[in-house]
Amino acid sequence: MYSMAQGRDILNDEQIRARLIVATVVILVLLALGSAFIPRGSLLNQCLGTWIPQNKYNCLGQLALESLNASVCSYLPGQNSYACYSAVAEKTGNATTCSEIANSSQYDSCVVFIANATDNYSECGLASSDASSGCYMQLAIRGYNQSACAKTGSFDRMAACSSAIDINKALVFKNSTYCASASNDTNRSVSLMTLENLSYGSNGGISYTGVSNMESYESYTLNQQFTSRDACYVLFALQASNSTYCTRVSNSNLATFCTSLSSRSRTNGTSLNYTQLLNSCQSVSSAYKQTCIESITIEEAIGTRNATLCTTLQGGNSSIYQCYLSLAERYNDTAYCGLIKNATANSACVQDMHFNASRVNGGG
Repeated sequence: MYSMAQGRDILNDEQIRARLIVATVVILVLLALGSAFIPRGSLLNQCLGTWIPQNKYNCLGQLALESLNASVCSYLPGQNSYACYSAVAEKTGNATTCSEIANSSQYDSCVVFIANATDNYSECGLASSDASSGCYMQLAIRGYNQSACAKTGSFDRMAACSSAIDINKALVFKNSTYCASASNDTNRSVSLMTLENLSYGSNGGISYTGVSNMESYESYTLNQQFTSRDACYVLFALQASNSTYCTRVSNSNLATFCTSLSSRSRTNGTSLNYTQLLNSCQSVSSAYKQTCIESITIEEAIGTRNATLCTTLQGGNSSIYQCYLSLAERYNDTAYCGLIKNATANSACVQDMHFNASRVNGGG
C-alpha cells in the first residue's frame, strides 16, 4: 500500500509524463509542418526539408521554374530532373540547359523543341545527327525556307523538305502552280517523307475535306508508286472539291481515288455528304477499299465532332488512336487524347498537342 504522500508523487509523475507526451506530439507536428509554415532558411532548404517525396519534387520543380535556375533540377531524381531541365530550357529559350539531360532521346527532344519555339536554326545543330536533320526540316518547312532544306542532309530529305514547302504553298495560297515545283521522283522514301512532314508547315489551307487525315492518306498510298507532285495535286483537288486536278496525277489508281472523293458535291454550304463519300469507296480497288472507308470515317468524326465514330474503325488500335489524335489537333483539345488507352500513345498525343500549342503561342 502506498502512503498518501507516495500517491501524490506518483500522480505528479504521471501528470509530468502526460505533459511531456503532449509536448513531444506538438513538437513532431510542428516539425512535420515546418517546411510549409515556419521560415527555415532559403527556399531551396524549405523544399529539401519537405518530408513527402512528391511534394518535395513539386516544390523543387516550381522553384526551378520561378527562379529560372536549372541547378535546382539537380536535386531531383532521374526522369523528374529531365522534365525539370526541359521545363527551364523551354521557359528561358536556352537549349544549352538541355545538356544536363543524360537521356539522349530526351535531350534531343528538348533541343528540337527549343529550336522550334525560338525559330533558331543554330540550335538544331546541338542535337544528334538524325534529330538535327529533322529539326532543320521542321524549321525550313514552317518558314517556307527552301534554301534551308540543304541543311537536312541526304538528297531524299532535301527533296522531301522542298516538296513539302511547295505543297503547303499550294494549299495555303490556293494556287496549284506550286505543285509543278514539287519533286517528281518516284522514290517512295521521298514522297512518304514529304507527307509525313506536311504537318510542320503553316498549312492552314488544308481544310478537313475528303481525306483530311495525312496518315490515313499515306496508308492508302503505302503500296503505290507516287510522287510528291502527285500528292500535291490530290490534296489540292480534295481541298478545292475539284476533280479536274486529279487528271494531273501520274498514278492511275491514285487519280481514281482522287476523283472519287473530290468530285462529290458539298451539301449545306460547308458540310459534307458522308454517305456519298462512303459510297464512293466502292469504286476503289478491293486492296484499298477498307482504307478509303476508314479515311472517310475519320473525316466524319472530325466534321461532326463525334469521337464514337473512331471506335468503329476496323484498322486496329493504331487507326483508332490516330482518329482521336486528329480530333485533338483539329479542336485543340487534349480531352480526346484521354480516350487513348495505351499509355505510350496517350503520352505521344499530349506531347504533340503541347508542341503544336507552343508554336501557336510564340513558337513562330
